[in-house]
Formats: sequence, C-alpha cells, structure tokens
Amino acid sequence: MLRVIVTIIFLTIVSLNSSSSPGMKTSSAMLFLSSGAPRYYSFFNVLCDDKIYSLDFLACATRIGESIQGRDINIFEIGSGPVKILFIGGLHTGREDNTRLLAGEILSYFLGKPNEVQSAITLYILPNANPDGAANKTHNNSRGVDLNRNWPTQNWRSDPYHPSYGRVDGAGGASALSEPETKSLYNFILEKRPSIIFSWHSRAGIVEGNDIGFASELAEVYARAAQYTQIYEWPYYEVTGAFGNAMEEAGIPAVDIELSTYKNTEFKKNLKGVNAVLNHISQGSRQ
Repeated sequence: MLRVIVTIIFLTIVSLNSSSSPGMKTSSAMLFLSSGAPRYYSFFNVLCDDKIYSLDFLACATRIGESIQGRDINIFEIGSGPVKILFIGGLHTGREDNTRLLAGEILSYFLGKPNEVQSAITLYILPNANPDGAANKTHNNSRGVDLNRNWPTQNWRSDPYHPSYGRVDGAGGASALSEPETKSLYNFILEKRPSIIFSWHSRAGIVEGNDIGFASELAEVYARAAQYTQIYEWPYYEVTGAFGNAMEEAGIPAVDIELSTYKNTEFKKNLKGVNAVLNHISQGSRQ
C-alpha cells in the first residue's frame, strides 16, 4: 500500500511540473539521459535506503549497472534468509521476450505476497537482463552481442551459433564479459554468491542443471512441478560462452529453464516450479 501511495504522489508531482511547463523535458523529479533512456529520481527514494525506487514494479531495487544505451539493470530482493536464490529473465529478448514478461509476473506475485518467501530464503529476481534488447525488440543487445554467449568459459568464442541468427562473428563479443550487461551481472553474482541461479529461456520446454552442487536435484524439482522435461546435456547444437557453463566454472549451481512457447509466459506452471524450489530448499534447511 505504501508503494502505491508513494507512486501516486510522485506521478502527481511529475504531472504538475509537466503541465506548468509544457515545453520542459526535465524537472526536479525526472531526468532524461542523453541516450534517450529515461531514468526517474523520486523524492521518495529515501524509503529505499541505498536502493532506487522502481516505477515499473512499485518497489525498491538494487541498480547493478546499466546497458550500452543507458538503461538501468535492476535486481529486486525479497526476504532476508541465508539461502540466496537468483532468478533471471530476459537474457535473450526478441522472440524470447516472454521470459522477461514471466520474470516480471513472478516478481509482482512475490512483491504482493512476500510472506510466501520462507524465512530461510533471500529471493533475488532480475526481470530484464537485456533492457536494450527488450526496448529494441532484438534477441541480442544493442551492440549485436548475444548475452548468453558472452560469459567467461573455456569454450568462449567470438563467433557463436544460435538458431535466431546462425553463426555470426562478433555475436560472442570482443571478449568474454565485454558487455556491460554481462559484466555487471557477473560482478553481482561473485559478490553475493547465490546458492543457486535459475535463468529463463524459450522454447524447448526443458530444464537443465549444471554439474555443481544440488543444481540437478533442483532442476528435477522445478521440472516435475512445472511439467517440463529434465535433460542432463543440451543435445541440439553447440553452445559456447553460455551463462550456465560460466557458473559451473565459477563453482555456482545454475539451472536453465526453457519455456515451451515463444508466445506465452506459462505463469501458472512456472510459479509452481518456483514455489516447489522454495519449499524444497526451505525444508532442507530445517533438517
């Protein structure tokens, strides 16, 4: 309720400033960056301590970095338990933009029902890992780099393959972590060291864990609850510089989840998967 009240007041201030100066593009409450990507500064950010207030989700978020075109990359935190779980949406956008939308739906659900995050858990959600791609409706970022082929792995290469674009020189980036989107997320992960990370993609309808810790176990839990198929190795084509492999080499359990369609978020199925993981981890922490 407080988030709603704060947002209404803030939007009223912006509206009053705009109506009093129709030609004005900036105000004391709003600043437009030279890149054209809007960033909002509310008088009520004090409610967020060292974080920023997100108008998209009416909640406080940690800004971990920004995209090439200057859009914020924000992670939301719910709960304060010792077991840290990170969910990532929108690493690929374009035709896979339903993963970004799903992450937003999952985030909104738990913001509305924070008590459903068990006391043993801190839930992190990054709803939009590729904000330029989402804005431009492209699979890759604004520099044409595939953000799931830009991670520090032994098999990283500058000319990766993906069925969306084939094999393209430069789509893996000039080097691993050459892109601000991947670099900022990697730094956040190394700082927080999540117990497990889940990344949404589309559209194979499968769940695959890496070979670290309980990744395979939790992949099975998620797949069973969401009614996806668990696999143990990607069988379709060579994947280089991928996020899951980078996490494996960093010693962090990670799970890739592939929705079964490009069009739908399959929210109910995936909420069952998320809740199954939270319950499984919470029960394990009490044993």
